[in-house]
Amino acid sequence: MDTSGKYIKMCEKAEEIQGGWETQIGDYVVIRYRRVAGIIVREERDNNYEVFVSGNSCLTDTYHIEELFPLWSQERLMKIAGISIHNKVRDLLDLISFALSPYPPTYQVSPVSRNAEDIFDTFEQLLLAYAMLKRYKKVWNDEKECWEVNDERD
Repeated sequence: MDTSGKYIKMCEKAEEIQGGWETQIGDYVVIRYRRVAGIIVREERDNNYEVFVSGNSCLTDTYHIEELFPLWSQERLMKIAGISIHNKVRDLLDLISFALSPYPPTYQVSPVSRNAEDIFDTFEQLLLAYAMLKRYKKVWNDEKECWEVNDERD
């Protein structure tokens, strides 16, 4: 699981998909005010969750759902992006095409264009960028560290 600062920022700013988050035991999360990643180990009452955090010392503590946001797993991102088990080959070919195409997608070739695979360091980052483009027509702006509406046609 990617717990890099970049992926944490990408997940935090992907507010559109956070609204559909249904917590599960084993979900990777970030504790907002501490900026550290952990794993949900137990659900408690009133939308509180026990979260395991490892680091210099391993500990668990209880946090309210509003203090957490998800670090999306590859499996969840594939569902969000609409990659289906039934169309897996076609969907994966579309994802590969996305990874090897100029990012953000444009109809103008630029000498400074980079491919998505050059911008995103992990498969989670690539899948999140793919899901945000497919579902919400948004692209990640690395310099501003935010999602922006992609004005280009499909």
